[in-house]
Amino acid sequence: MAAPLIAVVDDEAVFRALLDELLTDAGYTVCTWPASRDLYVALWTARPAVLVIDLPLTQPESFWLLLRRLRQDSSTAGLPIIVCSVAPELLRQHTTRLRDLGCEVLVKPFDLDTLLERIAELVVPAAAGAA
Repeated sequence: MAAPLIAVVDDEAVFRALLDELLTDAGYTVCTWPASRDLYVALWTARPAVLVIDLPLTQPESFWLLLRRLRQDSSTAGLPIIVCSVAPELLRQHTTRLRDLGCEVLVKPFDLDTLLERIAELVVPAAAGAA
């Protein structure tokens, strides 16, 4: 059985590399991308088990558009999403909206073990639903 695929989207290359190493060491397959216009197609094609994505401080409208598209498409509507940000106030401001879209929320910097626990909790139900 293949390792679950975790997608990481963040404009910070260092953060993407850190999570790539952490998640690979934890036994996951990882794909990473910076935010881009083609991100929806990349995610739709990759079919990750979980998406970890940064709530951007600049151009947040493309972030919200991506989340809406993912939730409106029946093939990605159930994708577990963990939204993180270095801006706690921004996350607090949008927590209700994010939770309404079925997203988990983490403030950067976060404990890496907490991230691994959340991912494990999200991957197991997804795998059970696919069986």
